[in-house]
Amino acid sequence: MESKKTVIVTGASSGIGFAVAKAYLERGYNVVGNARTLARLESAAAKLGNPSNFLPVAGDIALPATAAALFEQAIAAFGKVDILVSNAGWDRAAAFADTDE
Repeated sequence: MESKKTVIVTGASSGIGFAVAKAYLERGYNVVGNARTLARLESAAAKLGNPSNFLPVAGDIALPATAAALFEQAIAAFGKVDILVSNAGWDRAAAFADTDE
């Protein structure tokens, strides 16, 4: 039997990210949701019905340590990561090529 696929969704506590997380959960995926605060993720999880295959990982995705934690915790909980939905918004006006970490 094939194991469930796992997706990481940044910005999963509201808006498009929440809708994406919900859609993947409805299709039976494991979802690792990221937002800046655990409180926002817990609120999102409650709206989703607190599914056992939703793992909240709080932190600012602009920080490399948060990105590493997302993958580490996803693999620890679900064994793998199949998909990354990089949805978290930012508001820095700069050319992508001129942007560092």
